[in-house]
Amino acid sequence: MHRAISWGAALVVVVGCSGVTEGNPPPPPPPNPLAPTAAFASAGDGQWAIAGLPTPDPLQVTVVSATGVGVKDVDVSWVVMPGGGSVVPLAGGKTDANGRASATWTMGPVPGVQRIEARVGRLPTVSFGATAIEPPPGQIAFLTDERDLAVARGDGQDAKVVLAGPNLVTQALSPDGTRIAFARGGSRRAVEIYVVNVDGRGVVRLTTNDVYDGDPAWSPDGQRLVFARATGPRDNDRTALWIMDADGGSPRQLTAPDSLTFDSRPDWSPDGAWIGYQSSGVTEATALWQIRPDGTDRRAVPGLGGGDGHHELLRWSPDGTRLAFRTTRWQADPFEGPADLAVMRPGGTELQRLTMDAAVGDFAWSPDGTQLVFQCGDGGTFPIGDLCLISRDGTRRLRLARGVGGYGPSWSVELPLFPDRGRP
Repeated sequence: MHRAISWGAALVVVVGCSGVTEGNPPPPPPPNPLAPTAAFASAGDGQWAIAGLPTPDPLQVTVVSATGVGVKDVDVSWVVMPGGGSVVPLAGGKTDANGRASATWTMGPVPGVQRIEARVGRLPTVSFGATAIEPPPGQIAFLTDERDLAVARGDGQDAKVVLAGPNLVTQALSPDGTRIAFARGGSRRAVEIYVVNVDGRGVVRLTTNDVYDGDPAWSPDGQRLVFARATGPRDNDRTALWIMDADGGSPRQLTAPDSLTFDSRPDWSPDGAWIGYQSSGVTEATALWQIRPDGTDRRAVPGLGGGDGHHELLRWSPDGTRLAFRTTRWQADPFEGPADLAVMRPGGTELQRLTMDAAVGDFAWSPDGTQLVFQCGDGGTFPIGDLCLISRDGTRRLRLARGVGGYGPSWSVELPLFPDRGRP
């Protein structure tokens, strides 16, 4: 007897020799391990920049696969949001072997937060932001790697060599921005102080002797110079501070260090009441002192003990309410290693650390006292040959110029060297 087969809702399935069940679609192919599945900002987000100028560092987006491997030759489009300036893709706008694509971003002319987007196919948009600030005022003078004397705008642009080296040692812009005092010489026995107009013309020699004269600093009224002079021609002869008129006349000794002490790197307070300087000994930490211009009332700068590291390069803010200096007090060994930049009140209160990358060279206040320029390194390492800018409270930092040397910067008011200066 044969049993009837009920077809109803039953489905007769025949499996072929290929192993694919007839009547069902084939399984999807495995995902492409090299297909882009994510994109993210890998460099350049959150920068500070000067309005109208490129950001200090390029933007970079990285495109990866599901396994986290960078995907090569992916098209990346860069889109500037309203008011965000302009962008130029690098390397044809495609990702490299590591999945990275970069672009240079020139900020728009209006200060404030600006944005730009990187778009990769159907992936979520990658957003970059940067904060544009007003172009810094005045002009900055500094020494290059070749020891030329150069002057740039306050934003670090348009640097011009106004006096060729070599053998320039230190320099200082006059308060009115028209002259530069500098030291020059081929050896310690033959370093002298000169003054030159800011355009490099009219060099006048102020000192003539067979010992070191250096570190000139202007009085607030531009009528006098304080400087360091060696007590003898030997390399290990100590240095004392001296004062002379701006034309080299009436030199007189200000400090009288002992045989193992070097007084150097002076700076005048903006009211003219004090001269600050650093004093270093053969066996002692470098300390900061201040003295009256008439040589009286010498005292240690308050708030900086002798056992908490080296303290160097005292610089008053233009309004006299802050002191900036370098210090090693935050290093693991406070008597070894590079120094950080710090500020405090003249009475030693409100001490604040501004940098933490241990690569700070010489520095100077801006004419309005809102920020400082300092010699810096790439990535916080030595050697240092760039110029960086940092706000007085340390919250804003950016790189002004790369590879310019930046030794011994000084900052002064607007100079006639840039008569056509305006907003970018």
